[in-house]
Formats: sequence, structure tokens, C-alpha cells
Amino acid sequence: MPKRGGEKMTTRTVQDLQFAVSQLSAHELARFRAWFEEFEAKIWDEKFEEDVKSGKLEHLAEQAIADLRAGNCKELYDISPTLNFGNDIKICQEMFNSLLTETSSC
Repeated sequence: MPKRGGEKMTTRTVQDLQFAVSQLSAHELARFRAWFEEFEAKIWDEKFEEDVKSGKLEHLAEQAIADLRAGNCKELYDISPTLNFGNDIKICQEMFNSLLTETSSC
């Protein structure tokens, strides 16, 4: 997990951070924004991995598979043909199909 302080953030600390960020030049702000987006993404990814390992998301996966098998799902491009997800949809479909194949033998 990305390094985070164990101490509780105070209003003063948050205000100090807000002030410091507001004083950044455009270039420094862009660098900070890129760092923060990466930092936040790592936290999210690690939390997601923890939730997967702990089984917290198992019921959602089971429900998604049940909905798919019951015909309750629509292709993303059927819902919004103006969206262009390119190869991402194909990759997701392949991954989901392999998951269905693995779970059908249960």
C-alpha cells in the first residue's frame, strides 16, 4: 500500500496542504496532479485486490454470471453505440467468457 501517515489528519493539516497546492506553479501543479492520480490509483487497486482476496466481491461476480446466463445483460455498444471502447470490450468479453467456462464446471 502506498505510504500514508498513521496519524489522524487535522483540519489544520488539510488547510496547510490546500494552501501549499494553491501556491504551486502550473508546471508544479501538473506534476503534483500526475503524482496524486497515480497515488490514488494505487490505493484503489490495492483495496480492490484486498476485497477480491477476502471474498467481498464474490457475490457480485456470482450475480453477474447469473444475470448473463439468464439473458439479463446487454452489450455495451448496444446500450450506447456512440461510445468507442475499441479493443477493451473484446478483451473484457474474452476474460468474462473464460470466467464462465471456468465456473460452468462447478
